[in-house]
Order: sequence, then C-alpha cells, then structure tokens
Amino acid sequence: MYENTANTALEAGKKLNTISLKAFDQVMALQLHVLDQAFKAGVKQMEVLRDAKGYEDVVKGQVELAEQAAGQFQVNAKKAIELANGTREEVSAWVETSAEFVVEQAKEVTEKATKAASKATK
Repeated sequence: MYENTANTALEAGKKLNTISLKAFDQVMALQLHVLDQAFKAGVKQMEVLRDAKGYEDVVKGQVELAEQAAGQFQVNAKKAIELANGTREEVSAWVETSAEFVVEQAKEVTEKATKAASKATK
C-alpha cells in the first residue's frame, strides 16, 4: 500500500510539473510575441516620423498605429485569458484526480486500522 501511495504521489507530482511547465512555456511564448509586436510598432513609429510630409501625416500615422495596437492588445488579452482558463481546467482536473486517490487511500487505511483494532480487542 505504501509503495502504491508513493508511486501515485510521484506520478501526481510529475503531472502537476508538466502542467506548470506547459503553462510557463505558453506564457513565455506570448510574452515574446508581445515584445516582438512592441519592437515592430517602434519601427513603424519611426517610419511614420521619417516619411511624414507634415503634421497631418504624423497625426494620421499615429492614429493608424494606435488602432493597430488596440487590435493587437485585444487579441493578446484573449490569448492570455484562454491560456489561464486552460491551465485552470488542467489543474482542477489534477486536483480532482488527486483528491479521489486520497479518499481511496484514507478508506483503505481506515479499514485496515479497524481490522487491526478488532483483532487486538478479541
């Protein structure tokens, strides 16, 4: 029983570690994507300033960049929310599985303790 419990606990720990690493990888990928977008926006900003013939061109370019940034922000926010929800679901499933195992183990221990106590009192 103890070996089974230890092995199951080890497997549960590995599963949680896998969930954590997957979430970390996804967060890092999203952060790098956002950073890439920021650098590209900076380049576009410089291009707007370089190519502007006057104040109106600068303002027009700024408006276009702001619209693009707002759209990218919404897409990135949606991706972050989906990532958080997916991770929450995986962790919830892990907790349920782990809790079921703990309950089963507690029942086994209780049964064995009850049997041992019965034998000791006879």
